[in-house]
Amino acid sequence: MMLALVFPPPPPPIVEPAEQPLSKNQRRKQRQRELADIDPEGDIIQPELLGHRYVEYRQRLLKRNPVCVFCGCKLTEATATLDHARPRSLGGLNTPGNLWLSCGDCNRFKGSRTPIEWLQQIHRACVTMGVIEDDDDPDDPDEDDDDWTDAGTTG
Repeated sequence: MMLALVFPPPPPPIVEPAEQPLSKNQRRKQRQRELADIDPEGDIIQPELLGHRYVEYRQRLLKRNPVCVFCGCKLTEATATLDHARPRSLGGLNTPGNLWLSCGDCNRFKGSRTPIEWLQQIHRACVTMGVIEDDDDPDDPDEDDDDWTDAGTTG
């Protein structure tokens, strides 16, 4: 007589439960956490303005003070642009603390420079063209840049 060895069938493979897709609100909150300004301790400072919130913030700024931060021209809905104080190319975000209104020309001319870099470039160009005099002339005996350091001291 021959004996047949019968083995039980292998157990079915363990299937991990499928992850439930995130709701629209959960995706939005996740995106805000990913794009938020984070201080060194890891706390969220300000969430980024995305989509319609970006547009709403622009409209709110336009109602509050419709003037270009650089040249001072009056802005309209058609001429106002949101400009990044710290350019996005240098790590700046769409947070309220990093956005202000400027006219399209100033925003384009500023490009991806910081406001300080841009204004320094304008100053150098104006000095070169003779529009203004250079304030940092080392040969000017009338220039007393150190007067402010002596304020409040008695001799």
